[in-house]
Amino acid sequence: MKDKKGFTLAELLIVIVIIIIIALMTIPSVIKILDKNKNEKYTSYEKLLVESMKLYKIDNSEDLGENIDTHLSLNILKKTNPDIKITDCVVDDLYIKQENYNVCLRCDYDEETNKYGYESKYCKDENIPYGKPPTTPTVVKSISSNPSSGYLTAGKTITIELSLTRQVTGSYPTLTILAGSTNINLTGALDNNKLIYSYTVKDGDNGKFNIVSLNGGTLKDVENEEDVSLELPVFSNNIVLDTIAPTCNLVMDNKRIVNNVETVDLVINGSDANLDNSGYSWDNNSYSNTSRKAITIDGKYTGYVKDLANNIGMCSTNVLIDKESPTITANVSSNAGKAIITVTIKDNENLTGYQEGTFDSASDNWTSIENAKEKTITLTKDKAGTYYVYAKDEYGHITKASYEVKVTDIDNTPPVLTFSIDDNHTTATGTCSDPESCIEGDTTFTQALSGTSNVDVSFTCTNAAGLSTTETYTYTYSTCATGENTCKYGCGSCYDSCYTTEQVANGCNSCTCYDYVKVWVPNTSGSCPSGSSACAGRYEDQKKYYSCSYCNICGTNYTTQCVGGYYSCNCSSCKTGSNTCKAGWNL
Repeated sequence: MKDKKGFTLAELLIVIVIIIIIALMTIPSVIKILDKNKNEKYTSYEKLLVESMKLYKIDNSEDLGENIDTHLSLNILKKTNPDIKITDCVVDDLYIKQENYNVCLRCDYDEETNKYGYESKYCKDENIPYGKPPTTPTVVKSISSNPSSGYLTAGKTITIELSLTRQVTGSYPTLTILAGSTNINLTGALDNNKLIYSYTVKDGDNGKFNIVSLNGGTLKDVENEEDVSLELPVFSNNIVLDTIAPTCNLVMDNKRIVNNVETVDLVINGSDANLDNSGYSWDNNSYSNTSRKAITIDGKYTGYVKDLANNIGMCSTNVLIDKESPTITANVSSNAGKAIITVTIKDNENLTGYQEGTFDSASDNWTSIENAKEKTITLTKDKAGTYYVYAKDEYGHITKASYEVKVTDIDNTPPVLTFSIDDNHTTATGTCSDPESCIEGDTTFTQALSGTSNVDVSFTCTNAAGLSTTETYTYTYSTCATGENTCKYGCGSCYDSCYTTEQVANGCNSCTCYDYVKVWVPNTSGSCPSGSSACAGRYEDQKKYYSCSYCNICGTNYTTQCVGGYYSCNCSSCKTGSNTCKAGWNL
């Protein structure tokens, strides 16, 4: 015995390592087996709950009806099946809809992670809370109103029902609604699993109807004796509160003349937020979209307009159809050589347009007149004549008026007189003109000029306005009123064989001499320039013989001998140039 030895430390460590390896290999399998067992247990809970819900549906089929849509509590199911025992789990929802049985079961809660280890598939629905089950579960399943749509008027009642998933007890909360623009608190009553509220529409309610909130009250779940939350689900409707009648008024439109009969359209104008497009009537009996009526007779007319809530507005008016045409007056005055015409147009109703000119019938070119029973226009004319003004009223009545612009209206200056002379400068001419009006009588005057002196000529012009202008002008006489005189005085040259003489010794005792004398020769040709001094005649040289007295008979004889040469002859006042002048008168 003494020789027996124990395990060494190395051997013990090897054994421990082997045990740890075996444990690491077997623990996951053990945990997996445990988790599988848990899941099977939780799955069996779900199956138990589903079977219990089916039994509940069978036992309560008469109350549930055909369209089953309800949420149950675990306590209700326990009344049907007392053997239900569920541990380490919470039931968040039990929902029956038709043939579907939905269970929200959550088990194995972890305080650190705030999560459950097991959740049924239905719990994934977004309508089921995630995490710990609520201490005050919401019990309002749905909300509805009767009616659910349409227009409500004063005196009509609307009922609001809140369907609950469980039976509750306690004090009932008030329901706040929006009636038009006003918040109103309603007190409800409990009828089985429904909270019922009602509201009667009053005068002044106008606008959208809506449900706002639940306020106050203390309710408990009867089965679980837990406080419950009354959060409202989303609610919408098409209800409109309308207690206000449409506004109505009658207006006259499209005034006209049809087949020589004055006609006007009477139109119903309705105004309302909920106006019915086919809500117009002329007798409050039959309503349609006919809001326009042709009127030809004076009288009192009534119209009606209805909105979609059947509120009715009434309006009336007296119709007086205009059968009179406009009136036109014109006043003509003169200013600075122009005619100023002041035209006043009037109508017992409204004028719509006017036109003016020299045309004796109206055209389509009207100058508009906006909303006026009287219109004054000022016209300016610078020519005499007949002018027309036309006026039109709303019905199309047209009035025509004329006025005269006289010459005296546009002309306050005398005519202008202009003097001239003809091309021969022997006839004086006077021409009358007037920039504003015509000349009365002759516009041109003439006077023949005679003699050889200056002549004073007077003419008188008279215009259509009776104004006259008389002027005198002196026409100056001239010997060369037309043409020109470029003549210069001069003489031509002639040859004479005895132009000069000289004495020469010729041994004679006596001699015969001759000389030249000037002799006047009249002009007999009958043609000469007018005004020329040569027209009467001219001087010519002729020889004259006589005995030389100076001949010396004792001694050498001398004789006078002729010497040829040139001298001036044929002299004239128009030797060079020309004379085309004619006598007459100049301005």
